[in-house]
Amino acid sequence: MRAMAAGLALYALLVLGLDALEGVAIPLNALKAVLPGFAAGWLGRARGLKRGALVGALGGLVEVGRLAFAELPLGVPDQLVLASAYTVAGAALTNALGGAAGESLSPRGEARTRR
Repeated sequence: MRAMAAGLALYALLVLGLDALEGVAIPLNALKAVLPGFAAGWLGRARGLKRGALVGALGGLVEVGRLAFAELPLGVPDQLVLASAYTVAGAALTNALGGAAGESLSPRGEARTRR
């Protein structure tokens, strides 16, 4: 649970950092795509793929919700609904890969392998 909370906090920090550092948006977007999942996999040391996917999906929902509630009028266009689904799915996929990498590189003294 602690690993998931750390991953979500990192995702939120990167999302909020995008607003503060508009000139550096591309590297922050790249970090947001894998780093929260990596942190969840690294700290959890098990089920990194699942933890990363969950962190990515929840973080994507937070990111989309921030946009929808902060910057849109009362109506939500259909294009935003489709873009939201792609954002959540993409964040889940890329952070799942980050979670798997974090799990495989977690400090256990030896490389982890599945048999």
